[in-house]
Amino acid sequence: VVMYSGTSSGTATIGAGGTVDIIISGIIVDTTLSLTDVSSGGCSSVLSGITENVLVTGVPTFPSLSTNSPVCSGDNAIFTITGTVGDVVTYSGASSGTATIGAGGTVDVTLNGVTVDTTLTLTNVSSGSCTSVLSGITEIVIVAPPIVVIGLTSSNLTVAAFDISWTASIDNIGVTGYNVYIDGVLDGNTVTTSYSFVGLTPNTTYSVSVVAFDTTGNESMPTTISVTTPNASSIEITDSFTPNGDGINDVWIIKGIEYFPNNIVRVYNRSGHKVFQQRGYQNTWGGFYRDNNNRLPSGSYYYVISLNEGNGPRKPVSGWIFINY
Repeated sequence: VVMYSGTSSGTATIGAGGTVDIIISGIIVDTTLSLTDVSSGGCSSVLSGITENVLVTGVPTFPSLSTNSPVCSGDNAIFTITGTVGDVVTYSGASSGTATIGAGGTVDVTLNGVTVDTTLTLTNVSSGSCTSVLSGITEIVIVAPPIVVIGLTSSNLTVAAFDISWTASIDNIGVTGYNVYIDGVLDGNTVTTSYSFVGLTPNTTYSVSVVAFDTTGNESMPTTISVTTPNASSIEITDSFTPNGDGINDVWIIKGIEYFPNNIVRVYNRSGHKVFQQRGYQNTWGGFYRDNNNRLPSGSYYYVISLNEGNGPRKPVSGWIFINY
C-alpha cells in the first residue's frame, strides 16, 4: 500500500500486475504527486524524493476563418485560417482534411474552379498532444450570379395578353437564359430578351419577374414589375365624326380598341349593306366605302364590333354612328 500527497492525497494498493494508477481528472494546471511511504504487512518505510509532475500545455487557441467571397463562377475559392503557428486544424465541407498554420500565422485552403456556393467548416484544432473541438466556425464563398436584369417593361397590352422585354444580363461565363415568373410561379424560360403571356384575365394586376441564369445554374436576383390587363368592356365609341380633311375629328375613334387586337369592326348603311369591315381596327377609318377612295354620304350608319378577346365568347357591341361633312 502506497501513500501519496500533492495535488491529491490518499493511498493506493499495487495490483496483480505490479502497478496501480492514480487518476486526477480534468486538470488545467501543472499537477504534482509525491509518494510518502509504502507499507507491506506490518512494516512501513518512509519514502523521499519520489515526486513526478504532469505538465499541462496550453489549450490550443481557437482559429478564425475568412474567405475571398464573392468570386466569379470558375474562379478559386480561398479559405484563410488564422491562428497559432504550428497548430493543426481539421476542416470539412466542400473539402475535408487538415492544414498546419504556417510561420505567418495563416494557412490557405484553396478549392479550384468553384461554380456553386462553397462552404468550409473548421471542426477541431490540435497543438502538440492537445486537441480542442471547434463549433460554429463556418464560412461560405458565394459564387457571383449574373447581373440583375434591367429595363424590364411591358408592351402590346390587351385584355388577355401582354409582352415583356428587357436588357440582356451579363455574367463572367455568359448568361444562357432567363426564367420568367408570373405571380411567383415559373411560367417558362427563354434565351431571348422578350416573352409573351397569353390566356390572362381582364382587369387583373399581375406580378411579373425575370431571373437570369448562367451555364452553371447560378441565378440573378429577380427583377419584377406589375402589369394590369384592361377591363374587358373598357372601350368608348365615338358616335360621330367629320371626315372633311381639316385634321379635326377626321377618323372614327374607338378608345381602348387597341386592347382588343383581334377585333372585327363592321359598318352597315340603313339598307343593311356592309360598307366597311376591318379586322384589328386601329382608329384609321375616314368614312370611305369599303376602305377605298369613295367617301360615304353623310348620314347614320350601324356598326357591329366583335372584340374577340378574354375568356369565353363575348357579345358584340353595336350601335349607330353619324358621318357629317
